[in-house]
Amino acid sequence: MEIELVEEANNPMRAEPDDASDAAAPRDASEDVEDAGDASPQIATLRGLILPIYAPGILYAIARSVGFPLVPILARRTLGIDDRSLGLALAAQGVGKVVTNAWAGALQRRVGDKGVSLCGGVATCLACLGLGVCRDFAGLCAAEVALGAAMSLMQIGRQSWMRVSVMDDLRGRAMAQLGAWVRVANVVGPLMGGAVASKLDARAGLLIASIFAALGTLATFFGMRGDAFAKDESQEEDSLCGAYAEVCSKHGGALASTATFGFFMFTLRNARQLLLPLAALELGAGPAVVSGCVAASFVTDAAVGMTVAGALMDRCGRKPAGFAATALLAAGFAALAAALFDGTRPKTHALVFVHVAAAVIGAGNGCSSGLVMAMSTDVAPAALRGPFLGLFRVFSDAGIVVGSAAVGSLADAADVEAAASATAMAALATLGVLYRRPARESNA
Repeated sequence: MEIELVEEANNPMRAEPDDASDAAAPRDASEDVEDAGDASPQIATLRGLILPIYAPGILYAIARSVGFPLVPILARRTLGIDDRSLGLALAAQGVGKVVTNAWAGALQRRVGDKGVSLCGGVATCLACLGLGVCRDFAGLCAAEVALGAAMSLMQIGRQSWMRVSVMDDLRGRAMAQLGAWVRVANVVGPLMGGAVASKLDARAGLLIASIFAALGTLATFFGMRGDAFAKDESQEEDSLCGAYAEVCSKHGGALASTATFGFFMFTLRNARQLLLPLAALELGAGPAVVSGCVAASFVTDAAVGMTVAGALMDRCGRKPAGFAATALLAAGFAALAAALFDGTRPKTHALVFVHVAAAVIGAGNGCSSGLVMAMSTDVAPAALRGPFLGLFRVFSDAGIVVGSAAVGSLADAADVEAAASATAMAALATLGVLYRRPARESNA
């Protein structure tokens, strides 16, 4: 897909034409980048992002999503782990992200966007291998921590690279398309994992995930322009503590409002990752049906993200996309709780309702495709983008810990229905958070 954009007169990253004839000259539709004066060329079409961003994103997403249904299956049926411990294990992934976020921004300043992305790719390979060979609760937690750290490195490298390499007018659609393609991969991953688990076992599926992670690392190496592990000279020379202090003093309002919404959104997303397989397992479903339930959510997720999210963000603004996403998520989690409410309903009928609820939850998450990334990247100062995005991720990714740990603990203490109901109420609370957020922050 290729999108041509009209140059904005007030965009400081774009060079002015030398004369009127240059301004009137038509632009070659085959160009993937446009000159930005003294700055690095900026990508002006989605086609230019295929190899550096979309291909690695899809491969990494397949590697991660293979584990969505397989980790709960492995935990319950092989390792003998209860729901509370499973929630804590998945929360460990969030711990890995939060801890890594604090220094990933500093690492980005030293090795550059490409270098930090490659570090994340290698760490993903090792984490997937760890999930496949873990033998107990401690091993599962360690592998999830490593996976969270890997995701942090990849995401900060990717966002930082897109902040300076993609035109402002394209960024919302570019990130929405990235989110949509990741969601397509999230359909393939669970189905692939379920098929392998049905024929072999859950461990085999998790080991296969490491192959996709390795391919994603290769795509990053060859696709992302710039020297690997070269120091980023575009950012201000300052100590890490000084950079974080400057971010908080000059951009604290933008950071707080955006990170708060990100916290709630990641809480809801990780609640989905745990609740859907638990709901299906609660009804006695096998690996194939559990994987199908997860995949059903990601089908609608990808469909909405691919067709609606980007245009909604760029044409109507970030807030309308956020309102639509959280309202659908609230409805979907409420429907999931309702599907489990009537114990006299035949399990086959209940599983149908669980699949419908999964599809609604997927549609809500699809509306938020690229939303959190776009909000944070919009307000990230170019000269301090690494520390800003690192701090943003520290606060927002805490939602991963809360979502998994709280849902797992509630499901173990009460039941999956109560956990789904509580998550629906959390989605309604997110609407209030978004309502109080400024419509658009300055990026100065």
